[in-house]
Formats: sequence, structure tokens, C-alpha cells
Amino acid sequence: MTRHAPVSKILFLLVVASFFAVIGFHRPTDAVAADFPTKPISMIVPFQAGGGTDVVGRMIANAMEPFLPNKVIVVNKPGGAGITGIQEVVVSKPDGYTILFTTGTPIIQTYMTKGRVDYKKLHLLGAVNKDWFAVGVLQKSKWKTFGELIQDAKANPGKIRISHPGVGTTQHLVLPMIERPTGVKFQYVPFAGNHPAHIALLGGHLEAVVTMVGDVSALVKSGDVRLLAVSGESRLKDYPDVPTLMETIGVDTGHSHWRGVWAQKAVPEPVLTILEGAIQKAADTQGYKDVMTKAGYTYDNIVGRNKTVARLEKEDKAIQEALRGLKLID
Repeated sequence: MTRHAPVSKILFLLVVASFFAVIGFHRPTDAVAADFPTKPISMIVPFQAGGGTDVVGRMIANAMEPFLPNKVIVVNKPGGAGITGIQEVVVSKPDGYTILFTTGTPIIQTYMTKGRVDYKKLHLLGAVNKDWFAVGVLQKSKWKTFGELIQDAKANPGKIRISHPGVGTTQHLVLPMIERPTGVKFQYVPFAGNHPAHIALLGGHLEAVVTMVGDVSALVKSGDVRLLAVSGESRLKDYPDVPTLMETIGVDTGHSHWRGVWAQKAVPEPVLTILEGAIQKAADTQGYKDVMTKAGYTYDNIVGRNKTVARLEKEDKAIQEALRGLKLID
């Protein structure tokens, strides 16, 4: 005759098994965060190596490492004016091990791709660099002023080759803003970032570039490139002889240029808090400030979703207005 265990014993064993199943396979979020990160974090840069976003991304990644128990590794995923890298972060496992470092491009691409890229699925954890747009030419160029470039462009519509780092990037928006009030037409040449555009300029494959001051500063200091105009409300202290676009043609770019760390909104709150803390501490270090300054970039430190949300809302509004004005969206 088969013996059966008492019902009470069976129930007890079921309860114990259920308990260990829960703690073994579904650890509380706080417990997960307490160990985070247990492996390296991938920081996706959606542009080629060597450009400004890549350079600054590596600076902040290095600065974050002392404040985390594992490395932050920069991974370049260029393509589609940033779309490829942004999408990789959006569809990755929301555990905080895949984060994004880029400009405000996710906002622009949200409208350019009609929602295929959606920046509202991401948190901007912190903005750690700000920069200004610049129009540059070779030092040996015949154009000594921005006015001379515009005058020649009017006389030769569609002939002057000028770069931008892809449709839907912040610099792409600057070109039509220059063309509209001046009545000129450039020949747009897209690149996968500012660095390859600068190489093309040096090689004589372009007449001008729309770039970022920080990205091109080394070439300006070396005497290879001359800046004709920059964005901003006033002249930059490092380039007091370079006029602003507002001075020259009455153009305000309508939105700022900054770079920061993004993460999925679905990442657990404690993990987001740990990442924000590491970004804040990194951006506060004198070492980060010094390496930024030495490389020609401008330091910024706006960290925390409660602080960056206002920036995103302002940027979103400005970008929509710019895109509608340029008839790039309805």
C-alpha cells in the first residue's frame, strides 16, 4: 500500500519552493541595484569614432569609471544620422547596461522618422557638454569673411559644397536657416560625422563645413581651418574676431547644441539613480573639466531627470518650429 505525505507537509513544501523561486529568479529591484553594475556598461555613440560626440563620450565614460564597480565602454554605432545607434539603445534590455551618448538628435529624428525613433522612450540623465555651430573653410580659402562666402554662393547657386553630418542632425538644420534669409543655395554633402567632413575639407573635396566649434578647434589652432561665423548670442571668448550668425545675417539657430547621457525609461529607478550619481560625480571632477578645456570643448553639468526635462521640452518646441519652418515636417 502506497503511503501519502500529510497534506500539511505538502503545503509547507510548496510554500518553501515558491519562496525560493521568487528570491532566486525575481530579485527585488533594490537588490539588483545594490549590485549594479556587475559587468561593463556599453555606452553607444551613434556616430563614427573621432568626431566630437565620440571624443566627449569617451571623456565622460572615463570620468565615470572611478564611481562605478565596472568599466564604461564606448561602442560606436554610426548610421542613419544617428538612428542606428539610438535604436540599438531603445530596443536593448532595459537593465542599464546599454546607455546612449549623443546630442539632441533623438528629438529631431523623432519627427523626421515620424515616430520610428521616439526620444520619449528615453531619459536624458545628464548634459555634460555644450557647444556652438560654426561655418569653417580652409585657411588658404579665398573667402576671408562669411559675407564673401555668401556673396559667392549667390553668384554660383548649388556650386559650393558644404558638409553636414546627416539628414536630421542639428547641423543639417543650420544650413537651410542660412540659405533662407540670404537667398543662397549650397550643395549639401552628408557625412557620418564631423571628423570625416573635416578630412574631406582638408583634402579639397569640400569648400566649407558646418561643424561644431569644439570639434574643429584643433584644426583652427593648427592654422588649417578658418572660422567664418559661429552661433550664439554673443561672440565666443576664445574667438573674439569671429562674428556670430546673428551679426552677419540675422540668424539665430533656434536650438542649442549639447551632448549628454541617455537611458531607457524602462530601466529600474534605482539603476537610473546610480547612473545619474556617477555622471554627476564625473562631471564635477577637475580632471574632466581640464581634459574638456584642453581639447577645446566647453564643460557643462546639468544632471538629473528633474533638471533635464525642462531642457528637453524647450528643445522639442524649438526643433518642431525649425522643422516646420523649413518644411521638413508638416
